Amino acid sequence: MQKGDAVTVISCSICEAVQGLTATVKEVNETGDKVRLSFGKGRPQRNRPEWFDISGLQLSTENSVGLQVNGK
Repeated sequence: MQKGDAVTVISCSICEAVQGLTATVKEVNETGDKVRLSFGKGRPQRNRPEWFDISGLQLSTENSVGLQVNGK
């Protein structure tokens, strides 16, 4: 995983409310086992962890609307 990747949260033991949500990777830690995510909705919700384990994430297969030009 690298900065800018779209991921889907599969599991999070700290905050179950984020399960199933798609987010963008903002930062990867030095060891490469945790990432910071941006859900694109302003400030983080209460009790949401700052760092997410990569084991609970999956790369998203959804295309970003911002990258599409004329439906392609």
